[in-house]
Amino acid sequence: DLEILEVQEVVASLKSFELRLDRHNENSTERAFASKPKCHGCGKFGHMIRECNGNKNAHKVNYANQVEET
Repeated sequence: DLEILEVQEVVASLKSFELRLDRHNENSTERAFASKPKCHGCGKFGHMIRECNGNKNAHKVNYANQVEET
């Protein structure tokens, strides 16, 4: 009985340790995305340059200027 109890305690301890590791990994991932990135295109926080609406408008204007010149 004493050996079985020790094995059960070890298994329970390992399971709780695994749960703590999983919880730690989730929190670190959430913290990584918690801050808002700064866009290098418009200088605003909350999006990256590839998602920037201001940047898309600039490309459309440049394209319109190129079409008019030809």
